[in-house]
Amino acid sequence: MLAAAGVLVVVALMLTRGLSDPRPPVGEASVAVMPFRSLSADRGDRYFAEGLAVEMHGALAGVPGLKVAALVPGRDDDTPGDPRELGKRLGVAHVLDASVRREGPRVRISARLTDTRSGFVLWSQTYDRQNSDIFSTQAEIASKVVEALMGVLPPDPPALARRLHPTSRLSAYEPYLKGLQLLQGTASTEQLAEAVGHFEQALQQDPAFARAQAGICRARIRAFELTRDAGIYARAQAACLQAARLDPRLGEVHLAMGDLHRARNELDAARESYTQALQDVSLRPAAYIGLGRIEGEQGHDALALDYFDRARQLRPGDAVVHREIGYQHYLDDRVAEAIESYRVATTLEPDDAGLWSSLGGLYLADGQRSDAEAAFERSLSIKPGFGALSNLGTLRFEQGDYPRAAELYARAAAMSPGDYRPVGNTADALAAIPGAAGNARSTYARAADMAERYVAIKSGDAEAMAWLAWYRANLGEAAAARDWLDRARAAGTAQSEVAFLSAQVHARLGEVDLARAALADARALEVAESRIRASPVLKSLSGGSEVASQGGS
Repeated sequence: MLAAAGVLVVVALMLTRGLSDPRPPVGEASVAVMPFRSLSADRGDRYFAEGLAVEMHGALAGVPGLKVAALVPGRDDDTPGDPRELGKRLGVAHVLDASVRREGPRVRISARLTDTRSGFVLWSQTYDRQNSDIFSTQAEIASKVVEALMGVLPPDPPALARRLHPTSRLSAYEPYLKGLQLLQGTASTEQLAEAVGHFEQALQQDPAFARAQAGICRARIRAFELTRDAGIYARAQAACLQAARLDPRLGEVHLAMGDLHRARNELDAARESYTQALQDVSLRPAAYIGLGRIEGEQGHDALALDYFDRARQLRPGDAVVHREIGYQHYLDDRVAEAIESYRVATTLEPDDAGLWSSLGGLYLADGQRSDAEAAFERSLSIKPGFGALSNLGTLRFEQGDYPRAAELYARAAAMSPGDYRPVGNTADALAAIPGAAGNARSTYARAADMAERYVAIKSGDAEAMAWLAWYRANLGEAAAARDWLDRARAAGTAQSEVAFLSAQVHARLGEVDLARAALADARALEVAESRIRASPVLKSLSGGSEVASQGGS
């Protein structure tokens, strides 16, 4: 939350950090796996081809002595790109690409292995098989690739085949690949729920499918972090623990457990799980992001950006990485850098409503209201979401249109009923409307209870604790408000947000000198003057006259 009533910037980016050597040396037994292209008449079948590439990449990455680059992002035109340029950029001697066509009960896979130095095709083969043979076909392709690159058959063919045969049933594999595709990018809450549905279908067909269970865990943790809904966390925890029971050694399970521990602020356990996940090359970008978020949440900005940089080197065109770097800039009060990073992310994923909403929130935090409104409208035109509605409500709040702000906040709260932020924003708008103080007080009470349930899980979230202090101050609970402020300050992150909210809390409690000191800190941390002037409780401190008696305290 970023504005007088609060803006949502979703973690749920790339700018100033260069690479010392962007082109790693080419290794002989090395390969990059390109996204497999779907040639099926049904464009909706693309998930199947892309999922096969993800699985192939993970299998080859586990072959001793074979260097496998991180999975290459797909291209909009579905063409594989120039293999020689890919080889230079990724530091590999070979590229594997394939096309996949499904027609009824049959599947045709045309695979080829290309030398990136000469551009010559070293090996190619077309497999025309039954759909039910997909696992053995994948294992056969992997064996041929290993033999071509290393001159010998895989050292452990059964292990390679097992990696490419994650379930005993094809009827479980297809919904798993659908869920996996949704989980790969910057998924919305609706897409995460859809992913969970696909993983659950997979588990109905194969209850022992550990990767599908880990997918449910990761999808629900991401939904919890997007919505701050404490109820989602309990379901995520149950899914994660079940995945660990099914296969505690699986890399995807280590990654899922890292997400679970990090969400609960169990940072040492999270770090251990992510470190174990790093052993699987295919999971390294996600593991580096997890490690970066751990460092960022502890205020270790340089370490966090270093981990995100490692993820960026592996996935240079991934909007998720750019978003994470931008959010880290925001946490460290570098709003201009955060804006530029989110711009990169929206360029990579121009149809992602959440990215546009967050970019607009950052514009608003920086006092760029016209750019903020354009970004919010762009987000809502793609898909109406609670984040953009709440952020647009904050813009209307800053413009003094409190009834319209309250309406937008209420719509956002209805879309994300477990999230304290739009509820607290609604209370702020009601408090600024003459005669609505009674409704504001009950709404502040609801927001405070929801925020406390969230902070009980995510105990290190400085911003959440500062908002909780504000809610308690509006309820006249001075001691509780001061205690939450102390905790927020001690966390050491989101310092500009904490300083701004500290000024509001002290002003609400009538502690004028403390409020002025906190307001000076907020200005020193470059909180936008437009935001300060828009706060009803701060107007008497910032040169205006106070407008409303908020919260009935």
